[in-house]
Amino acid sequence: MRKKSLTVLMFGSLVCVGAFSQNIQLPNTLGIGLSLGGMGGGDWAYSLDLTGPYLHLWGNGYLALRLAGDLMAKEGILVGSTTDTLTWPAYFGTRLGIVLARVPNNYLRLYAEGGANSIFLTSNIASSLNPSIGLYVHVGSEFFVDESRHTALFLEVGDGGTFGNPSADKLEGSPVVGNGFSVMAGFRGYF
Repeated sequence: MRKKSLTVLMFGSLVCVGAFSQNIQLPNTLGIGLSLGGMGGGDWAYSLDLTGPYLHLWGNGYLALRLAGDLMAKEGILVGSTTDTLTWPAYFGTRLGIVLARVPNNYLRLYAEGGANSIFLTSNIASSLNPSIGLYVHVGSEFFVDESRHTALFLEVGDGGTFGNPSADKLEGSPVVGNGFSVMAGFRGYF
C-alpha cells in the first residue's frame, strides 16, 4: 500500500509541477525554513530546512537541493507506567532531497520534493538506537507574502518510510515512528 501511495503522490506532483507555462524568474538565493507538522500515528515534528539556490532548468522549471533536520516526538504511554499519562519522548530525523519547482505567478511556487531520510531514536523512546534510512516524497505550495518573493508561507503534504520500521519499544504497543503520511506548515525566507 505504501509503495502505491508513494507512486501516486509522486506522479500527481510531477503532473502538478509541469502544468504551468509562464516564464517567471525566481531569485537565485539560499532559503531557510521553519515548520511544524504531524504524521499519522501521533508523531509531531519541528523542522529546520536549508534550500540551496534554485537552478533554472527549462521554461519556468527549477531545481534545488534541500537539507532538513527534524526534532520529532511520539505520543504514547511509557511501558510500566503506573498512570495512563501520555508522554512525548523525542527522537531526531534528517532529510536530503531534490526539489522540482514551477512558478505560475509572482506569489505562488508549486513544488515536488523527494529524497532520502533517516531516523535516529533516543534512549528515552527505544532500546535499539540503530539509525533507520528510507525515502520520502512531498508536494507543496509556497505563498510569497512580499513583492520581492523573499518571504513565503508554505504548506506541504507527503509520505515517507524507512527500511526496518523503527519502533518505540519503550512505549506501550511498540508503535512504529517516523513513517507515514505527513502534513507540514511553516515559514521560509530566501536571502
